[in-house]
Amino acid sequence: MQYGKRIEINNLKEIQQELINYNFFKAVPDLESFNGPLKKNSTSGITFSTLPNLPKLKEFLESTVNTNLITHFHIINIGPMEHSPIHHDDDDAPWGLNIPILNCEYSNTIWYDDNDNELERICLDTVHFLNTVAMHQVLNHCDENRLAMSIRFAGTHDLDKIIK
Repeated sequence: MQYGKRIEINNLKEIQQELINYNFFKAVPDLESFNGPLKKNSTSGITFSTLPNLPKLKEFLESTVNTNLITHFHIINIGPMEHSPIHHDDDDAPWGLNIPILNCEYSNTIWYDDNDNELERICLDTVHFLNTVAMHQVLNHCDENRLAMSIRFAGTHDLDKIIK
């Protein structure tokens, strides 16, 4: 089983800056601005149904994936020195295209078998496709919040149907 697939891109820093500059939380009145987007020392996220029209992100997606399969995306926050529980995602999108936004180079995503034995580990230091239905966990080894975007695709398990 494949758990992660690394995608090298030349303009990751430009895409990250677009994502940092975009205020994902402007429509959510109980959250702070993007510079302090979610409560520090928390592990949480927010789901959006449509992607914002960001030119660098759009160009990357159109050259990399079948954009017709995109269903939604999440902004995922892992607080400083925090970790998510071991879990699998409950949506019908078995693959997430995860884009690091802030402090992801100090974190790991780990997949586990049914006995909680580690199967694979990646550092989200660049864009990765991640298997979201296998049991996994995110560990943040940084003293700052870790933010990532996870773009989800219609329920195909075949990564080759998603990647151009």
